[in-house]
Amino acid sequence: MEIIEDCFFFQNRANQEIYGCSYEPRGCSPKTGVIIVPPVGQERLRCLRESVTLARFLAQRGFPVFRFDYRGEGESSGAFEGSDVQSRLDDISEAIREFKERNGVKKICLFGVRIGALFSLIISKELSSIGLVFCEPIFDNKKYVNDLIRSHIIIVKQYFPKMNINTDDVKKKLDKGESISLYGFHAKKAFLKQLGDIDVDEYFGKFIGKAAIISFSPKDNGNEIPRKLEKFYLEMNSRGECGYSQVRTSFSWMTKKLWTDSIPGLAEKVAAAIEGWNEGV
Repeated sequence: MEIIEDCFFFQNRANQEIYGCSYEPRGCSPKTGVIIVPPVGQERLRCLRESVTLARFLAQRGFPVFRFDYRGEGESSGAFEGSDVQSRLDDISEAIREFKERNGVKKICLFGVRIGALFSLIISKELSSIGLVFCEPIFDNKKYVNDLIRSHIIIVKQYFPKMNINTDDVKKKLDKGESISLYGFHAKKAFLKQLGDIDVDEYFGKFIGKAAIISFSPKDNGNEIPRKLEKFYLEMNSRGECGYSQVRTSFSWMTKKLWTDSIPGLAEKVAAAIEGWNEGV
């Protein structure tokens, strides 16, 4: 199937230029469009190429796809340290609006990756969505914030081994209005505080619909749900429908990046989930 790729800039509510790319299949009338909601910072870079390949695969299967960069990241305008959770949620809302205007899609699936999965859950109440696909989701937001602070400390000690620095030192720095480096991306207190203050249970309690969770594993676990995701899987199935699948891959968010253009098996599982939902529309 022929697809049309178009990259452009559109304005968000703050009149900043947001970079977007659309992948539109020609000659078909799809029921569902897919918006890829990316991670932030270093994790966004680690899966950028794979996201492009995924978008093209889904478009070949007849799904219009939309990718975008949050303000302060990628090709979008603004600074990373000037953005926070709310600004990213606003950018997702603007991406949804832009996608609908450009492609005429009425039903949308949000494909959220890592912390982008949590953002997708929060924003889903604002749109008519056929479902959510959570890829390697982060739902323990407080642990995630602590891990980010810990990563800053580790990097500082690698470059300045004689420097004594701990979590309290980092928090004092943030309280003064200074930023800290998260793998080269400078973040301020507002972002980390907003992230840690999210009431995840509240948003799970409000979601009624269809969802799918996809996780990565270097070995075959027989689709056994990871303990850290089991609670959310059961909760979503208590009010709606949530599937689970596993992609066997050596892809890692933490170890040295082995650059590839795709994660084998991921695109097929995403397409299968959305196609299954469409059958019931």
